[in-house]
Amino acid sequence: MATDPDTPATPASFEDREKAMTDAARSGPNTYARGCKALRAELDKTPLPESMQARVDESDVAKLGGPAHPPITATGRVRLPDSLAALKQSAVCDLVFDIDETGTPRQPEARCSDPAFEAHALAALAEYRFEPYTLNGKALPVSGVIMPMEFCIND
Repeated sequence: MATDPDTPATPASFEDREKAMTDAARSGPNTYARGCKALRAELDKTPLPESMQARVDESDVAKLGGPAHPPITATGRVRLPDSLAALKQSAVCDLVFDIDETGTPRQPEARCSDPAFEAHALAALAEYRFEPYTLNGKALPVSGVIMPMEFCIND
């Protein structure tokens, strides 16, 4: 089923698109709906908060190789709260978190183009499960994973 970038993203379509783009780098080809493209460009111009950048810089992910974030194996159905839906605006976020041996995200931090979306981004991430990183066939916890998240609507 193809997704139309001009169609507002619901949490379900976001999750489906996110699953399909797990191998795309944050700065790779544009996967954002038109309403989010400018927001992503602006957010990418600003540095991550110091605490988040330190975690990425000290990340275990680079030592293990592989994708910036591993494939997503499960997502929940987190509904956009009415208070955010009422804003009728898009937001893009960067999430930095650790992944334990079971693929569960731990100690997440978020920064979003609109700070009102940060708590929702963290709630959505809490419902995700990832394929654990492995070394010699053994699942390992990793720190400093960075992943984009988007909440896009048509303006």
